[in-house]
Amino acid sequence: MLPLHEKNDPILGDAEMKLWIIMLIVLTGFPATAQVQIPTAVNSDPEPDKANPAATIAFSIPTGGVEVNALLYRAAGAGPHPTVFVLHGWPGNEKNFDIARSAQRAGWNAITFNYRGSWGSPGNWTFAHTTEDTEAALAYIRRKEVTERFGIDPKKIAVVGHSLGGWLSIRLAAVDGGLLGAAAISAPDMGGQGIAAAKDRNAAMPIAIANTRALAGSTPDGATDELIARGPEWTYEKMLPGLKGQRLLVLSSDDGFGHYSDALSTGATAAGAQVERHHAQTDHAWSDRRILLQAYVINWLETLTLVKD
Repeated sequence: MLPLHEKNDPILGDAEMKLWIIMLIVLTGFPATAQVQIPTAVNSDPEPDKANPAATIAFSIPTGGVEVNALLYRAAGAGPHPTVFVLHGWPGNEKNFDIARSAQRAGWNAITFNYRGSWGSPGNWTFAHTTEDTEAALAYIRRKEVTERFGIDPKKIAVVGHSLGGWLSIRLAAVDGGLLGAAAISAPDMGGQGIAAAKDRNAAMPIAIANTRALAGSTPDGATDELIARGPEWTYEKMLPGLKGQRLLVLSSDDGFGHYSDALSTGATAAGAQVERHHAQTDHAWSDRRILLQAYVINWLETLTLVKD
């Protein structure tokens, strides 16, 4: 591994770093953030497995009476493999395929999909549909015939999401106790956004106008109305009771949403979750910190399987 570290910080070996991270998570719930190890999976291709090669497989997920478009980045090896969902945001300009590929190289199956009404998936887009679609996707890949087809270990599933996808990840962890963990990258509290929009609708409209252009069946007014109506029930605060015992990764950037990440981390820790928290000086899409972002996610995924085993 290649390290990214602060000046004068010691560089630990791989084995020492893994043990150190796990001990900190188990004892405190908060890994140290001074040093970030860049996993080999982020910057190097593994040796090909000729018997069970890595693959990219297009498939569909049934939800709400339609089938949405999905991709499986199947890990090399016989499997079954731990599997991670990589959820995009609103509307999903940043798909985080680099995270999916790094997870694949690290021995994880990675799954991306497009919610109803987004990026070619049939149906109409709504915030409520994104919550339903994520639950449907999780239920689908737990089916016996699906786990066998794709080499999925149904007991080792995690979810990583960016922006709206991060909020969806936390929500999924709150309603499903069977996940290995959930990660939220630069994720606003959509409930909090709805409450804010109720107080100042005009301030919410520019982002709604920009974000609904690529979404079927969605309009700026409709999306804003839905957020305002559902905001009080969709806050991170409402999710906290369901996060007890969950392992969370909470990442923020200089996009104005950091206070949501701080509140989530503090509240989830108090509720009994194990939270790893990092902040990076970059934009909402982590445009100039993509390697760092992948390192945070892949290192965290590795701790999930090590702790579980």
